[in-house]
Amino acid sequence: MRIVSLESSLENLFWQHVNKDVPHHYFFAFGWKYNRDDTNILLALEDGNIEGMLLIYKQSIVQLRGAPKL
Repeated sequence: MRIVSLESSLENLFWQHVNKDVPHHYFFAFGWKYNRDDTNILLALEDGNIEGMLLIYKQSIVQLRGAPKL
């Protein structure tokens, strides 16, 4: 697993993931779409899939989504 910052090359993968469950990822979508200058999103990627996401807004952690690996 690797942790990377969301950037334009990963945006399509991000939106595919978010669109599977928009209410669950609402703040990720809203921040990235409307407040990009204040938003940083870290993605946990494994085998080309998003396994988790961390939303940082104005340098504060706002949400963490994903499941622990056993």
